[in-house]
Amino acid sequence: MPFVNSAEAGKVVKLLLRKETTPLETTAQEFCREFPPAGYYSALCAAINQLQVEEHCLLSLEERIAGLYLFCASYKDQNTIENPFASYLIEVACEEARSVEERIFALQLLTGQVTPQVAKLSPREVIACLPLPSRVQFPSRDALREQFVPARAKTDQKGEAQHVPAASAGSAPESSQGAPSSSNHGPSQLTPAAGSPASTGGAPETDGVHEETAAEPAQSFLAAAVKAPLRPTQQQQLLKELEGCPATAASFGLEPSSLPMLVEHNPGIAVEVLLRLLKSKAAADFLAVLVGMDLTLHSLEVVNRLTSSAELPQEFVHDYIASCIASCERAQDNFVQNRLVRLVCVFLQSLIRNNIVNLHDLFLEVQAFCISFSRIREAASLFRLLKTLEAADDEEEDDSAQSVKANNCQEQTNIAGPSS
Repeated sequence: MPFVNSAEAGKVVKLLLRKETTPLETTAQEFCREFPPAGYYSALCAAINQLQVEEHCLLSLEERIAGLYLFCASYKDQNTIENPFASYLIEVACEEARSVEERIFALQLLTGQVTPQVAKLSPREVIACLPLPSRVQFPSRDALREQFVPARAKTDQKGEAQHVPAASAGSAPESSQGAPSSSNHGPSQLTPAAGSPASTGGAPETDGVHEETAAEPAQSFLAAAVKAPLRPTQQQQLLKELEGCPATAASFGLEPSSLPMLVEHNPGIAVEVLLRLLKSKAAADFLAVLVGMDLTLHSLEVVNRLTSSAELPQEFVHDYIASCIASCERAQDNFVQNRLVRLVCVFLQSLIRNNIVNLHDLFLEVQAFCISFSRIREAASLFRLLKTLEAADDEEEDDSAQSVKANNCQEQTNIAGPSS
């Protein structure tokens, strides 16, 4: 078992303190600068000692969210099943004594739902964007271990081979391999248990959709992606199929009515499918479904990635923004409403800063939205951005007017000719 010394624990705590408004990826970068790759494992063991159940933890909820992100960010080029801390994340997701926000976020980390777009959010924004607990179904501990824990770790119950981290207070993970190399979410190099979903590399068995090997038609992967999150290896296989055949989504019979489930379960796959569908005659139908979807983190993420990867019709962008604003105004529960407003404000700031939306066409609507929810910090920040842009536009208009006036004066002088 790696020795967890007080110096490493102190560094980890100092790293996580006051990170409520710091993007997750920034905290991960600071961690990588603080510890060498060979020291990631022991440093994260020290982190486990600090990320205890809330009443025994010195860190705030936001700081614990940032800490959980480190377990995946430090091994970002490695498949989840290879991550030595997958077992710890499973325990966090299944431990009822923990806050529901931690459990949901740990589950998202395991299932690959924390994308680069999410990593740009702060822990406070991540918490605001998490799905409602009533909409989250937590798999059993055994089901998660069967899917994400390597075979040799599952068969070694007495500590003779490889031990994976446990979530009990004060415990530290063991490994017969020592500190692993720094990478996560790449192709798996471990041999999964025979017969497990990971050993076949096929689609998960959900609602009658059977596991398929990599050689099976990609249609089964797309059908499974509509029903449940795919593992990273399955996503890679489906993406290869999509790259090889731009018309794959249409030929596989994906219906517009299935798009919302695909977006929620596999937003990355949904983006790739939609990018190809934009070139088809069915594009308008699918974009209309996006406009009418429930407002969620994943739906906003998909639209945000689409806007940065392709030129979407401005009419669709305007309709989608109007739909987002209406969803915020319709929300009855204050907690839900605040969460949606934060989500939309972050989205709108991204569109504005990347010059994706013509703000002049929506200025009044967005300004009214900010004023209505000015109590929320993100709305106030968006309002200040609007005012900054408005002032810049006014200054440009003044400069233009002065230039026109100067030109008129010069023309009059030329007509009058030189004075005698």
